[in-house]
Amino acid sequence: MLVADGAKAKPLRALTALCAVLAFGVGCGGGQGDFSFDASNVKATLPDSAVVPGWDETLAPVAYPLEKAKELAVARCGDGSCENVRYVGMSGVRKHDKPWVSFYVMTYDDPTAADAAYGTVWKAWQAQVPGRPALSLGEIGDRNDAVMGESVSMVKGAKSVLIQARVGSAIMLTTGESGADVRMDPALLKKLATVFAERAGQVQDGEPPSSAPAS
Repeated sequence: MLVADGAKAKPLRALTALCAVLAFGVGCGGGQGDFSFDASNVKATLPDSAVVPGWDETLAPVAYPLEKAKELAVARCGDGSCENVRYVGMSGVRKHDKPWVSFYVMTYDDPTAADAAYGTVWKAWQAQVPGRPALSLGEIGDRNDAVMGESVSMVKGAKSVLIQARVGSAIMLTTGESGADVRMDPALLKKLATVFAERAGQVQDGEPPSSAPAS
């Protein structure tokens, strides 16, 4: 079985916020400890049509605590991939003659928990990409892996790309699906996955998420 080599894990992201920030950019005062995700700031990390101009939304950003996400069939759990997850979020965009792109995020209590879960999540998700030769995409987040293979649709000529990255206490997955008549572009998927990772980092640093693809 081929799996991505991935970027080497970098030191755990230093969380600079000294208090939990519930309204982005506004301090809560009193020094309440390290950053903690909630549904609203998980949702804010997710790219949508405003973040990726010219693309249409297939799914507007949504985010829920894990158990609620399971009830609503938002969480994708299997082979232990949801263990210790606190929140789950999803969104999706599409554009004519481009791969359909989906964004999925899981958050944890802290970066140590997210890093410990990384391998289990990757093993479960990359198994869904038939063929799955490794892709080397350089740095995305604190750690990343990527594969490209056949589409899960198994339509002849259709392709799929999966990119997983961790930033602090969040693990993000960016997927691209293209039909036989649409060229799969790993560089495009890397650009969107990088934006996703940067937005997760901005939120955890107590900043409004502002990262978007360069025009």
